[in-house]
Amino acid sequence: MPVLIIQTEKGEKSYNLGKEPVTIGRSPASSVQISDPASSRKHCIVKSSGEAVVVVDLGSANGTKVNNKKITREQVLHAGDMIQIGKTVIRYIDDRIA
Repeated sequence: MPVLIIQTEKGEKSYNLGKEPVTIGRSPASSVQISDPASSRKHCIVKSSGEAVVVVDLGSANGTKVNNKKITREQVLHAGDMIQIGKTVIRYIDDRIA
């Protein structure tokens, strides 16, 4: 099962990915709420796209990076990829057999 491991200055949490899209941002309405000051209220979304899992920046003020490269559109995630929002790092783990 795909998992997001959220690493902040306060510690680490994991979030199992299901069929529903996962919103990430400062908003309390986000599936994964982060308090990073560089995060927008609605920062990005992680969702299934066919057999793949993708991250999409939602027009955030400071951008979303995957493996230290700023994304400008939908980015396919691979096991071990790192999503960065300010100082918050989110590791994508996927142990499904391809």
